[in-house]
Amino acid sequence: MEHTYFVKRLFNNNAVLVCDENNEEYVLLGKGLAFNKKIEEPIDNDKIEKKFSLHLQTDKLFSLLREVPSHHITLVNQIVEMAEQTLHTNFDDDLYISLADHISFAIKRYKQNIQLSNSLLFDIRKMYHKEFEVAQKAVEIINYNEAIELDDNEAAFIAMHFINSEWNQEKFDRNRKLQLFVNDILSIVEKEFKVKIDMNSLNYNRFVVHIQFFGKRVLNEESLNQVDLNWISKQELFSEEINQCLKKIDQYLAEQYEFKMTNDEKVFLSIHLNRIFSR
Repeated sequence: MEHTYFVKRLFNNNAVLVCDENNEEYVLLGKGLAFNKKIEEPIDNDKIEKKFSLHLQTDKLFSLLREVPSHHITLVNQIVEMAEQTLHTNFDDDLYISLADHISFAIKRYKQNIQLSNSLLFDIRKMYHKEFEVAQKAVEIINYNEAIELDDNEAAFIAMHFINSEWNQEKFDRNRKLQLFVNDILSIVEKEFKVKIDMNSLNYNRFVVHIQFFGKRVLNEESLNQVDLNWISKQELFSEEINQCLKKIDQYLAEQYEFKMTNDEKVFLSIHLNRIFSR
């Protein structure tokens, strides 16, 4: 049965707070769906593009609709629909909030001539190539509509939103297991190198994010897709200390998860270990 929605609060011409005949509240998005509407008037259902049920993110959603230009919200809706079709998934509503806030700020930064580099660009491009390719398409949509030139650094940031949203759909038990995985790997590394890693260093943060991505693949029983690593001097990469550390990690993965690291994964871990422990 099709519901009838009545206006309770107008945010802009494209966003409105409504209630239905059962007095359930929703936020509706759609091009021009609130144009010339008044409180308590019904909404044209044909103009509804996205419906949010109100939940714990209500305050964030209201703040977003007040602060983010309506055409940025429309862009995000277009991007998420494209991503869902391409990745064959359904993202939860939280992605709209986080992604709209991020993209609107990225556009603002660009127009103020502030551009950020993404230290995880290489890792994301190689290890999450599907999400990264979708994010590149998202950047093309943004650039076309805003007449700007965001690059692959921004695509990597957007890809991280897709990756995290996919993961968060089963987040509670998985997050606990993932945190245990990260802590175990860090413990092995510190024990093998007989040193406490500086948690405030950029290389430490990069390594932790890499381990988190690695842990997600291990828990999902996914191996790293084969990537081109010919540019790396592997002889320089694998020191005796790093080789010993990798053996311990491999042993841990086999015992705890029945998982075997690929050579490509060992190379990526070695890159991060070299960054942290380079003399």
